[in-house]
Amino acid sequence: MLALEKNIIESHDDYSVWYGISAGFDDDKNFIVVLERTDYDNPRNSCKKYAVVSMDEAYRMARRQNARLTGLPDLIYSKFGEETNLALPAYVRDKFDEILGYISSCGVRYTLRTEKNS
Repeated sequence: MLALEKNIIESHDDYSVWYGISAGFDDDKNFIVVLERTDYDNPRNSCKKYAVVSMDEAYRMARRQNARLTGLPDLIYSKFGEETNLALPAYVRDKFDEILGYISSCGVRYTLRTEKNS
């Protein structure tokens, strides 16, 4: 669970694979964007992909976007978020890539980490 977590977009949950993106802060105050994949047919394929922006880099990103550090999840939502959960899974995956491109365009670095669900 992330602090100040904001759901950005989710796919429709009637598909056999569900995707969702959220953004927030971890316990070390890093800014995190998470792409979660839930495979209902084969749960071993479920995983989470984390884009981790260090606290210093996140502060730099916030300054460059004239936003507060704690407002970064809302900033991502304002640019990429959608209220409806009717998106196709591929659309949500593409949104994650767009978000990563946006973070890079702000002149900050991130690291990617994948975690398999048990």
